[in-house]
Amino acid sequence: MATLILDLDSNVDVEQLVSDISSMNGINKVSLLDDDDWDNWSDEDETNFLDAIPGMREKIIEGMNTPFEECVPIEEVLPGWKYV
Repeated sequence: MATLILDLDSNVDVEQLVSDISSMNGINKVSLLDDDDWDNWSDEDETNFLDAIPGMREKIIEGMNTPFEECVPIEEVLPGWKYV
């Protein structure tokens, strides 16, 4: 599972965005939150959510230990999208 935080404006084609994200590396679940929902999402909620996914803790630790030079820039993952 990957978490992408995108700064979207009202002109974004949400269906196309979801389709683009879903086509990446076999992603089959996409969740979108508006600003109000995001503001109410706590760090504890996020931790509990991620910890409930089998194997996620190990994937996070692996990602944290990945050298920066081996990381893929967001522009290569989602060309044309800006992130915050």
